[in-house]
Amino acid sequence: MPGDPGWGAPRIHGGLLKLGIDIGESSVSKYMVRSRRPPSQTWRTFLENHAQQLVSIDFGSSYFKETRHTACTQDSHKPQ
Repeated sequence: MPGDPGWGAPRIHGGLLKLGIDIGESSVSKYMVRSRRPPSQTWRTFLENHAQQLVSIDFGSSYFKETRHTACTQDSHKPQ
């Protein structure tokens, strides 16, 4: 039954009414077991798993900025 999507609060509520149990549908849905989602990854775990890639991306971007800056300043100091 838990895997069957047809067994929602409205269906269970109707079944209980047929049995003579007077209860509101909201009460039925309140006490139904909700499916748990698997826990998501924390930021700490993410950073530990991807630290090497993040560091290499950072060094790569600063290398290219420095190279471009050096090339621009060398061109401006050339004698004409």
